[in-house]
Amino acid sequence: PELLRHMGGHILHDHRLQGRANPCGFCLNSHCKIYLIQHGQSITVDLQKSTCPNHRQIRLKAAQTFTACQSCTNHPLKCPLCSTFVWKYNLACHIVDTHPTADKTLYESHYALDAKEVIAMKKFYLTPQCSKKSKQIKALAISANHSSRFAFM
Repeated sequence: PELLRHMGGHILHDHRLQGRANPCGFCLNSHCKIYLIQHGQSITVDLQKSTCPNHRQIRLKAAQTFTACQSCTNHPLKCPLCSTFVWKYNLACHIVDTHPTADKTLYESHYALDAKEVIAMKKFYLTPQCSKKSKQIKALAISANHSSRFAFM
């Protein structure tokens, strides 16, 4: 959830990502493919087929609901018009770009954000994050657009 919230803040509020096609919710790279798989009653990220180097197992049911503790609802979902899996924060752009004849307002319930979520994500994005020391966690691969080299441009 922390990784999704961090990347979700960038997707929603980072001006460097505006107009960029389908940034991944795990790494912000536009070329990642995320797949979902159903295991009994639960749907999870297919770790075998997904191509993102930072993919994680997430509880999709929990990720779909905005709460005070869970301020980011960005999660992979199946496009209602095709079989592609798209991140929620990218779905409106996906519909416009991939299905130009479709009326995106018909699918607003799939991608609409509560005003409280937008405010919470903006606050999170604008608040400097303190790094936490942790025990041997696998290093995250960082896309070029998420690199600190842009801080000096």
